[in-house]
Amino acid sequence: DFWMVTTMLWSKLCFVFVGMVGFGSAFTPLAVKRSHLNTVLGMSDVDTWIAAPADVATEQLTLIDANLKRLMDDKGLRHFMGKNNGEEDLTLEEIDKDDRYFIMASGGERGRYGLNVVYANTAALDVMCYNFAEITDTPATHMAKRGIDRKKYKAYLDTLEMRGKEGMDKEYFGFRSSNMGIRFYIREGMMWNLYDDDGNYCGQALFFDRKKACFTDPDLHSLYGI
Repeated sequence: DFWMVTTMLWSKLCFVFVGMVGFGSAFTPLAVKRSHLNTVLGMSDVDTWIAAPADVATEQLTLIDANLKRLMDDKGLRHFMGKNNGEEDLTLEEIDKDDRYFIMASGGERGRYGLNVVYANTAALDVMCYNFAEITDTPATHMAKRGIDRKKYKAYLDTLEMRGKEGMDKEYFGFRSSNMGIRFYIREGMMWNLYDDDGNYCGQALFFDRKKACFTDPDLHSLYGI
């Protein structure tokens, strides 16, 4: 039995070693670069990270910004991105392509797992390791880690929705798991309900500074520019 166990352990160690040698450039933390993610996800180049169609980005960011101002005494996305202090205001296009501030929204028809993601800016696509087509085909609850975290997250979203037009969490904290299985948690984020001009519920938005996100592997901070 001893030799059988020893042999099995040695075989597994050899397998892991071969895997590290053969695939180390792709799977060691410091090698998880955008170019590799593009290859894994079938993206041709870095531009695919900026994949939200201009009309969709404009529509969603206008809605997100208007509701944030409604809830925060006319302080919108530009204020929380630190660009409203005597500097020229960011355009919606610049907000969409910003790689520091994570902005994502859910909405559309409600499915089995709740609302799908309907918008994600460049920072959100980068951190979550999706292209725009993929992330907008994904339930918002699937952004959380698997298992109990997803159930808790759905309950959280439902509770926030029930608060109606006043629904907002100014100090959001939560765990996430990217499309590549990279886990991290958000600190000091904001999440709020979205309503259109006619008072119809449209979904929810999430905003946070990537510099305040913590990855489970410290090496990933440098990879994601944090």
